[in-house]
This record gives sequence, structure tokens and C-alpha cells, in this order.
Amino acid sequence: MKLILRTGLLAAMMFALAGANPAHAIFGQVGTASGCKAGKAKCVTKMKSCLLGCYGKAFGKGIAVDTACVDKCRTGFLADPATGKGCMEKLDTKNANCGATVGDAAVVRSKVEAHVAELVAALNPAGGNPLNKCLSGKTKCVSKYNACVLGIVGKAFKAGSTVGDLSKCNAILSNAGGKASCVQKLEDKNPPASATECVTFNDQGNLKNTDDVFVNDLIYGWVGGGDLASKRCVGDTATECSVDGDCGVNAPCAFYFGSPLPLSAGGVATCVTSQWNGGMSGTFNQQSGQSAGTASILSRVYNGISTSQPCPKCTGIDIPNDGVASGTCSGGAHNGAACDANGESPVPAFGYTSLDCGPTAGGLIATLPIDLTNANNATMTATLAASSPNCNGSPGDKCMCASCSGNSSVPCRNDADCIAAAAGTCTNAAGEPRKPNSCIDDTSIPGDGTACAATTAGEGACTEGPTDQNCRIESFRGCLVDADCPAAGDSCGAKARECFPGYNGGVGETISAAGKFSTPHNHTGTATFASVFCVAPTGSSSVNSVAGLPGPGRLALSGVSSEDGTDVACPTVATFLPTAKGGVLDAGWTGISHDSRIVGQGKVTVSVTSCANPTPPCGVCTYTGPVVN
Repeated sequence: MKLILRTGLLAAMMFALAGANPAHAIFGQVGTASGCKAGKAKCVTKMKSCLLGCYGKAFGKGIAVDTACVDKCRTGFLADPATGKGCMEKLDTKNANCGATVGDAAVVRSKVEAHVAELVAALNPAGGNPLNKCLSGKTKCVSKYNACVLGIVGKAFKAGSTVGDLSKCNAILSNAGGKASCVQKLEDKNPPASATECVTFNDQGNLKNTDDVFVNDLIYGWVGGGDLASKRCVGDTATECSVDGDCGVNAPCAFYFGSPLPLSAGGVATCVTSQWNGGMSGTFNQQSGQSAGTASILSRVYNGISTSQPCPKCTGIDIPNDGVASGTCSGGAHNGAACDANGESPVPAFGYTSLDCGPTAGGLIATLPIDLTNANNATMTATLAASSPNCNGSPGDKCMCASCSGNSSVPCRNDADCIAAAAGTCTNAAGEPRKPNSCIDDTSIPGDGTACAATTAGEGACTEGPTDQNCRIESFRGCLVDADCPAAGDSCGAKARECFPGYNGGVGETISAAGKFSTPHNHTGTATFASVFCVAPTGSSSVNSVAGLPGPGRLALSGVSSEDGTDVACPTVATFLPTAKGGVLDAGWTGISHDSRIVGQGKVTVSVTSCANPTPPCGVCTYTGPVVN
């Protein structure tokens, strides 16, 4: 078996970085005293503990989670608004200091469910229903940590004070003072290669960060965080606008899809802004929650500031999207200017990003059209065909994506895409020479030929090599030992290079992204926006080399979907709010840029133009947009 150890293309940059990057910190300011909000923190604790308890019992018995158990957790949290019997709804009716949080039970419930789903996926990446006491125990550790943190946050809300000392909570998911954490104790009892081996190892830092970002998202909503001001001047996204005339020389005025996205892998950093490319339209079923649509974005790719700070940050005390520029831009075109944070990256070092703090225009290396058609709830699949472009870096193989001969910035899956764009044929050699993946095919094994093997949940790994070593929390860092990973709770780990499962260059092979949806409760549910697309090469040879561009891309973005319908009227507006934990982007064929975390909180609003039935039940409704949040 062949094995290659990769520590990063620019390892010297990694060791030159000074100082440690902090882990996520709980937002400390809660505003005026509110017994209502303190009570809502308890409601969230009860629901999350209940849900994790359902999964913990299932893992302890090796069975599927009991749907009746999950439904009981939901019912205790959210009931029919008319009865006022749910935990959150009781607070809305009995307290005078709930403020703008009145009626937010459905949204918060959806956030809790999406968060728990992410935690379970992180704890049990292989999926299925394993009988594993260690896994069951880890759900209790996370539940204990969350209850501790939200208990202190609740006290702060009740007193109208800052969030108190969290050191006792941190000790649950962090080794401190020579004492092993709750998770560490479980892993010590169930070491690798033992009969009762844990499913995952050294993941307590990731679990803590995931929980902290979730808690911050709750606090932001309860202290006055609003919606992203997404309509900006293309020439300078720091300027909000309504029409082109508001922008002057920086016209046109356009809608943006979320906050700038920091990406860093293999020693190469980029910052990406995403502008809606024209309108978006589609349908959704008000009863089932299922939807489909057509949309595209223009992703502008800029050279990053550094591997640990790809995008300018919005630093200082700032509630995301509250309309108050209380932060300060660090880096980029508006370094030192005031800003309102628009989103928090799940990667601690990347911090908050903001459209107020755009990247430097001179660093632009590509403007890439990205197709997000029919993505919200369906499983999207791209298939290699005889008409697919040849892999100019792997003779005899077919590749999913190339770019057009007449314009290398236009991605294509076949000649027809280029003909439609009046851009020649799908044969441009620009970018990194195309291959299906970076996997090593050990030809010394008779019959061997599946270099990229399917693992779990639509993921793939180069099981024969190469193997990458990266930090577990700050995965953009290559490492040799734990000391190379400066973030609190971080550690060095090795794993097989990621790839698109089964995509090895043969006609008929596919790449898929799975969308999901839940049945709405009180006009609100959870959804996963999924898409498979092609990415053209950039103007940077280092970016093309690391990512493998041109190449396929895959997006899975979880969030909360809602609409403004009532018991007597069909909706007129619908929204999708990516959760603070964001989603996952897989870009290019090398696998180095896979599993990039997406900045959430970039709300998208659309207008509902008609429904199948004029009154409830409304059936399938049509939407167009985007419109102003």
C-alpha cells in the first residue's frame, strides 16, 4: 500500500504564525434584565437535553432513535400557540419583558433540532445505529456542558448582567488543571483498538466550539440581533443601497448571499463574496416543507490576508446584524472602519466577517458563476457521461468539469454548456490539469481500481493514500504534533485524503449532495440546501493547484425555513436562515479544500406570489426573489 504524508504546501507559514488563536467565546453582553429570556434559556436546555437523551438511549441499546421520544421533546417545547402550553409560549403569555422574542418558539425549536442533528452527525460520522456506550456517554457530556453554560447565561439575563465565569462549564469539555474532561475519561476507558472503542477521538474541542456557536446564536437573537442587510453596492459592499443610483461609481446595487466566506487549506487562503446573479424562483409545499428552485450566484474570489485570517474581520463587541456598527474592520479595503458583524465563522480563528469589511479589490483573482438550481430539499446528482470533458491530467479518464475554450471563467460539464454561453467548447486547459481525484491507485493489488471509496453519508476517502495531517479544530493548519495546533482544545490528527465517493473517471459515475427537510411546525421547519456544480479555474495558480480547479463543487447548507402564513391566510413571504454553524463546502478534485465550513446567519427572503389554494391548506406555493430582509 502506498502512503504519502502531507503536512501542507506552505508549512513554513504555519510555524511562523505568532500566538495562539482563541476558541469560540460565549458572547458576554445580554442587555437589560429579562426573566422571560432567562426562562427561554431553560426551555432550550430542557429540549436539547431531552433530544440528546433520546439519542443517548438509542446508542446505549444499538437501536434507531425513538421517534416518540423526539416528539415528546418537541411537544414540551412548542405547542399550539392558541393553547399557550409549550414551554416557550407560556413565557410569552406570562411575562411582560420578552421584548421582540415573543413568538420565536418555532424558530428557536428549529435551531435546536438543527444543532442536535449536527452534534449527532459529529459524534457518529458513520451513521447507522451502533451499540456504543462511549458514544452514549458523549451525548451526556455535551448535554451537561450545554446545561451548565445556558444556566449561567440564564442568570445573566435574569440579572441584566454580563455572562459570569464559565470555567466550571469549560472543564466538562476541556482538560484543565491536570484533570481529564468528561469526554477524555470516556476515551481513556475505551482506547483505540479496544473491544469497546469509541467512535470518535480527540473531538471535545470541536464539540465545545459547536455548542458555543449555537449558544451565541441564541444570545444574538435574544439581545436584538436582526437580519442581514444584504442589498449592497457591488463596487463597495460596505455601502447599503436600494437602487443603482445610491451607489454612484460603485453601481450596480445587488443582493448578496451571506457574509464574506473565509477559506483556507493547504497553506493557501482566499476570501469569497457571493452576489445573487439575477433572480431566484421556485416552489415549496407549505404542508410538507419540501421545495425546489432555480438560482445562481457570482462568487468573487480574492487572495486571503493570511491562512489564519483569510477575510477581513469585524472585531470588538458587536451583535451580528443589529444595524449598529459597533465593531471595527481588521484588514481589507476598510481596515479600521466601523462595522456591523454579519456572520460568525465556525472556525474560531476566522472570527466574524462583514460586508462592511470587504476584501481589497486589487486581490480579486476570479469571478465565478455558481449554479444553485433545484437545491433545497432534493438529492442533487451529477453524472459522468461520454460527453463529459476528458481529463487532461489523467489520460483515459473522464472529468466532471472543465472550462470553455472561449472563456476560461465559464465552467462546463459538456460542449453544450459552452455553446449556450457562446464560449466555444468544453476543452480549455486553463487551471490545474484535470483529474478525477488525488487518490493513489495501488496497481500492485490485482483487480484494484477503486481509489476513492465511499465512507459515510455521501462522503469519500482515498483509502490507499495520500494521508493528511491537520489540526482537528483549525483544520486549515497542517501539523506534525499537537503543539502545532495553538487553538484551545485543538490537537493534531491524521486521516485519509477526502474525495467525492466513487468518482474515479469512469462513465456513469456520480457526485451527489443530499438535501433534507422537516415537516413545518407553526410555519417553521429545518431544511438543508444542497447543490452540485462546477467551479472554473481562478487567476491564481496556487489556488488552482491546492483546490484542483477546474473541478466539481458540492454544498450542503443547513438552516431554518419559515413563512408568514396564518390559520386563515396563505403566506406572502418566506425566508431561509442558515444557522450559525453554517454548512459544508467541498470544492475541487484534490480533496484538500473539502469540508470547508460556511458562515451562517445570512438570511434570504423571497416573495410568495401564489399558492395552489387561496386559503389554508395552501398546498404548493410559488416564490420569487430575493427581496429585502
